[in-house]
Amino acid sequence: ARFEVIQGLLDTVMESLNVSHVSRAKQGNRYRLVEANVPMYLPERSARVVYESDDGRSVELGTIGIVHPEVLAKFKLRVPVSTFEINIEPFL
Repeated sequence: ARFEVIQGLLDTVMESLNVSHVSRAKQGNRYRLVEANVPMYLPERSARVVYESDDGRSVELGTIGIVHPEVLAKFKLRVPVSTFEINIEPFL
């Protein structure tokens, strides 16, 4: 899937947890994507998902990115894949 589709899915999940992207929330519970170099993803095509609570806490929830071709090959996948993973425990 294209990265934009997966990013939209992440945004939908976060909105269901009452957390908006920083571009739509200047304060309160929000999240941002922070550029990162995550080995399972293509270089410069990944980010960390960071939650910022209304009390000022910052928690890394997970990652998002385009899966590296070597990882795709190990799983015998023939098409490009974008994915994200997050920990929702802070919201439970």
